[in-house]
Amino acid sequence: MRRGTLARSFVLALAVLGGCKQQAAPAAPAPEPEKPAAPSVKPIRIAMIAKSSTNPVFLSARRGAETAAKDLSTKTGVPIEVI
Repeated sequence: MRRGTLARSFVLALAVLGGCKQQAAPAAPAPEPEKPAAPSVKPIRIAMIAKSSTNPVFLSARRGAETAAKDLSTKTGVPIEVI
């Protein structure tokens, strides 16, 4: 009896799979490269508040923030300022 159920399930699976047509997936459009923002975009200002203005750790952090802001401004076209 179990053999008959298995055979019917197999035949049903073949009928279902045989009736399905394989459709090619539509080609995805190529992603557009990022464009710099329009010049009318408001500038972004980032305030950096350090505990000490003479501590080398905070001075280094400020230089890093200013460098990152400059790089990001170049990539996005949005002016970014660290104050």
